[in-house]
Amino acid sequence: MTKAYIHVCTHGTASSTIIERAVLVLTERFEYLKTTLTYSHTETLTVLRELVLLYWKQKTKEAHSIIARILLETTIAIISKERNSRVLYEAAKTIGGIYLRCDLHEEGRKMLREIHRQVVSKTYTSVEKCGFKIDQSVGKGSYVYLVTFEEIIQGSASISYSKIMADLLSETILYESYTHCIKSEKNIEVVLSTGARFYTFLEKSGRKEQLTIIQDELHKRFVKKWGAITKTRSEISLFFVISLLRVFGNETYQIHIGNAACKSSTRAIRELLETGEFGKAYEVALCAFLFIEHEGAYHHLHNVGYGFKLSALMALRDVKPFGKPVEPELRTKMLDLSRKVILEVLKACKDSKINFIRLKAGDLNDLVGLLGQQQNYSDLEVRLPLYIPNQLTVLSSCFLILFGLPGKCYRNTTGQQRS
Repeated sequence: MTKAYIHVCTHGTASSTIIERAVLVLTERFEYLKTTLTYSHTETLTVLRELVLLYWKQKTKEAHSIIARILLETTIAIISKERNSRVLYEAAKTIGGIYLRCDLHEEGRKMLREIHRQVVSKTYTSVEKCGFKIDQSVGKGSYVYLVTFEEIIQGSASISYSKIMADLLSETILYESYTHCIKSEKNIEVVLSTGARFYTFLEKSGRKEQLTIIQDELHKRFVKKWGAITKTRSEISLFFVISLLRVFGNETYQIHIGNAACKSSTRAIRELLETGEFGKAYEVALCAFLFIEHEGAYHHLHNVGYGFKLSALMALRDVKPFGKPVEPELRTKMLDLSRKVILEVLKACKDSKINFIRLKAGDLNDLVGLLGQQQNYSDLEVRLPLYIPNQLTVLSSCFLILFGLPGKCYRNTTGQQRS
């Protein structure tokens, strides 16, 4: 009878009454097969496909809802109970094909994202929101199904089985490393570094929900450790933490958090300034400066140049104009911060006896230009050469003149006017 109804509905013009009867018969058959032969059996899946296609022909919201429920129920049952890789592969191909046949691409992707998240990270939003909860015993055995299903939904021409499987395994390793670090590692810097690699992977993979969870977890840990130091709004500290994670996550070797802060802040602040978000740029710069100062990052030669760049950004040097002026009050705050940054860098260099001649020409040029713009001629002419060996004083003085601000008149330490 099942085959007869399928034949009539498939090869003939069936009335709504016949389709309804066919649905009843196929539903009974499907219920019987999934109990006696399991959900993943070939015959069960064949009847499932025909049953779904009959519902699809009805073109009603109720039918659409039933289709989504049946396919979700079948998928969860298969990945929860089936362990044979070949069976999982064939079942995923069949069900993925049903989603495509019924033009349910987006529903398939949504279901896959939620299952993926629950299986890999063992977390879920709520049964009310996503509609289901997968048992935590479901593990890596289900990967064959998930990867095959994604390959079918995305289209084999655009993405391969091996690539999807490699990404899934990478995500699992990164997640397990991150969770292990949280449970056993007290060093917040190590937690941020490990979490950053997982965060970067999720960002590149477009997994927004998981991304939000991770960044919120790491932000809370950051605020708990350094919130009293940065003294800023939650929105700003979150922005700063995200910029930190992106630098940490893309480094091929372990770097100190102070160095990561120097790198990330200059990039993020420049982007904010170039899009006209001057107020936010100032707040992020202040947050970054307080953090970097606390970590003593400017006491290391490789971070000195970043200090010059941060100061230059607050002075709006070498920033592409956005087309709107900065409000006078905010401009004053930015220039004040610019001066604080450069003075902190100079102090750190003096305390750590950093030889300025080892800096890049571009960094020295930034320094000279900033001191000149800030009218800080005492540091420009007197203090700066103190950090350079005596035998290079003449050379450094010539260098300062070459890179200085021509046409400007100022007084030296003896009160004599010089140009």
